[in-house]
Amino acid sequence: MTRHRRLLSEFCLILAVYLLVAVPAAHAQDPPTGGKTVEKVFKYNPPSRSAPAGRVGGSTRGLPGSDFVVEVLSPSDHVGLSASDQPVLYWYLSRPVDKPVEVTLDTAELSSAAPLMETTLKKSWPAGISAVSLRDLGARLKPDVTYCWSVAVVLDSAQRSTDVTASGLIRHVRSATGPASGDPESIARMHAEKGYWYDALAAISRDIDRQPERRKQRADLLEQVGLSAPAAFDRATLGKTSSR
Repeated sequence: MTRHRRLLSEFCLILAVYLLVAVPAAHAQDPPTGGKTVEKVFKYNPPSRSAPAGRVGGSTRGLPGSDFVVEVLSPSDHVGLSASDQPVLYWYLSRPVDKPVEVTLDTAELSSAAPLMETTLKKSWPAGISAVSLRDLGARLKPDVTYCWSVAVVLDSAQRSTDVTASGLIRHVRSATGPASGDPESIARMHAEKGYWYDALAAISRDIDRQPERRKQRADLLEQVGLSAPAAFDRATLGKTSSR
């Protein structure tokens, strides 16, 4: 069993414990809103939050004292859905890194002897949000199956204990209305309202470098699932673009 495979196993065990203890306790202690409503460009309506927690952050593994953080762009307290069986997966790096990134996909039960997909992407990675399509990796999700996916930045291939790793959950659920059509903003809004996290994120991320205003929209979406660091990065990038 590879180290990345063992990390996936640990992650799924954490989910089971979190489901029994942390999720019910967190919702029992939710503070009152006082009737205030925060307007968002996209209102994300998540599926039931009685499902397992959906994300484990990547700052807990890595070099001692390192400020390098990896986060997968996945909801923190429920399984993110996709209407596509070959969605795009996104992650955030707190600083640039010239190291390989290993992407692993497996069922949440880890029922097979090897991961369904494990690939190493070798390139220089900028700070901020990066992505890979399962279509490009030749992987396909089965309907109504919960998968773990994980991103590991391999800082030292000879010392894999220094990997900085983050993991999330995804489930492919077919849409009753079929494929979405229209402009990316309308598509993103429709997916967000119907609870398809990964599809809403992908729609608003398309051509985001050519249309900087979408960074604010993406930041609004990310904040709704607790992804404050990637959201802050998008807002800071938008501010630099606007000041030129």
